[in-house]
Amino acid sequence: MRRAFVAAVAALSLAAGPAYAQSAAIPKEAEANLRCAVWAGVILGNNRDNAEVAAGFGMALGWFTALYEGMTGKPFERAITAAYINSVMPEIEAIEVDCKVRMQNMGQRFSDWGETLQQSGQ
Repeated sequence: MRRAFVAAVAALSLAAGPAYAQSAAIPKEAEANLRCAVWAGVILGNNRDNAEVAAGFGMALGWFTALYEGMTGKPFERAITAAYINSVMPEIEAIEVDCKVRMQNMGQRFSDWGETLQQSGQ
């Protein structure tokens, strides 16, 4: 299924016109968030029939895009173009390593926070 997504993205990028030009001024952390947003989008797209996975990765996609926008002040849709997606797809497995850990850490923080609120009677 991932290969089908890659093929679709590649075809879309060829039809997209000019190649994307990622600004060198984007901080490394913002670029990492952009890459994680693509990764979350790939997982979401490949799991639309699994409501639990789709919900989790939909939230991750929103979180990573919000982090990107907060750091750069730029709309994510100007950066996550078909050409950009195509450019990072060869690295998607390496991207997953970092992003998965970040997502799990945030999930743990939410769990810990929920437990703290429950213990305080909230």
